[in-house]
Amino acid sequence: MTQSPNRSLPLLALIVLAVCAVANGVYLTMVHVDYTTGVNTVAGACQGLAEHGCAVTAGRFGAVAGIPVAAIGLAGGASILACAIAAYRKRDALHDGYRSLLLVLTGFSVLASAVMGMLSALEGSFCPFCLIWYGLNIGLFAAAFIARNRDLRPTDVLDDITGNGAFVVLGVFGVVLVSAVLWHNGRLATQTAEQAAEVEANAPAIAATILEKNETFEKGPVEVPPMRDNPTKLVGGATATEADVVIVEFADFQCPFCLRLWTGMHDYLEQTDRSIRVHFAHYPLNSACNPGVNDLHPDACQAAVAGVCAEAQGKFWAFGDVVFPNQTSLDRDDLLDYAKEAGLDPNALATCMDDPKSMGQVRYDIGMGNKIDLSATPMFLINGYPVTGAFPPPVLEEIIKQVLAHDAGENPEAAGA
Repeated sequence: MTQSPNRSLPLLALIVLAVCAVANGVYLTMVHVDYTTGVNTVAGACQGLAEHGCAVTAGRFGAVAGIPVAAIGLAGGASILACAIAAYRKRDALHDGYRSLLLVLTGFSVLASAVMGMLSALEGSFCPFCLIWYGLNIGLFAAAFIARNRDLRPTDVLDDITGNGAFVVLGVFGVVLVSAVLWHNGRLATQTAEQAAEVEANAPAIAATILEKNETFEKGPVEVPPMRDNPTKLVGGATATEADVVIVEFADFQCPFCLRLWTGMHDYLEQTDRSIRVHFAHYPLNSACNPGVNDLHPDACQAAVAGVCAEAQGKFWAFGDVVFPNQTSLDRDDLLDYAKEAGLDPNALATCMDDPKSMGQVRYDIGMGNKIDLSATPMFLINGYPVTGAFPPPVLEEIIKQVLAHDAGENPEAAGA
């Protein structure tokens, strides 16, 4: 009779490593919330270990279909843990389907680690706790390989991974993943609400600090160049010639902070009673049309041209609402798809994008930005006073209030109190 090898140690190692993987998943899911909201509750440990901390967990590859990668990893770790416990209970059996499942699951985890490692390399940032996770996955695979069924054949593996044990593992994965996402979203909502309340309570002081940092009043208002076919939005009874507040927004469709300003400005204009006229001007950080800038956003020029063409159809703002959230995918075909989604004629947009006059409008906007010494995006002028950055509605209101007070010869800080 064949003696069954002692699998206790490798299976116990699997359990311990899987517990560590689950704990790491819990931590990184919390970190994802921190980086999304900008509130530091647990992310400090990452910052202490790496220059960029764990920012990559909330970057462009930090989620799949809106689900944080950390939550998916957490569910995967829980599945391996459940499988390892089941295998440990049957450790004396000559052949056990759970051991085959462990080999497949941990092998997939190593593959996923390799993919995420390559994506992190593309981002130019490595999360220290992600690296720990990669190491744990390698250790899990090694332990699963040692604990494997020694009579393993391909047909046996297929039978094992389609047996009843597979449904148990899938069930654990599904339940943990749903629970992790619900927990993540609940934590995100709580931190967002707390952050919003804190910002609103301190908006006057925040606005004063921003204006001081920008040296807005020291520089004084700049001469705003005349608008030329720029997208314009009128709120609060403003007209093309009359408005209490005139805002010129310089932005780049691929700039993450421009997305924040776009969202903050949209929300602010929805709730304000002020008479405001907003003009949009393109300033792509792409040397293809803007020589002399750091070539940060390779698709920004053609996205700006598409924006000009969207304005030609009278749908720039609807187009921007689709393009900004998809700013990591802005090749020509993507832009045509977004045009259709925003209610534009994609064929007319394509024809317009090929017309040199459309690039001419982009270059005119760039020229406006250069005349006012624009150094970063997003930048906006409030009645000529320059402010750089992206801010939520309460801070935008306070910035406008303090600019108007300064213009009227009042104490801006007293006006914001």
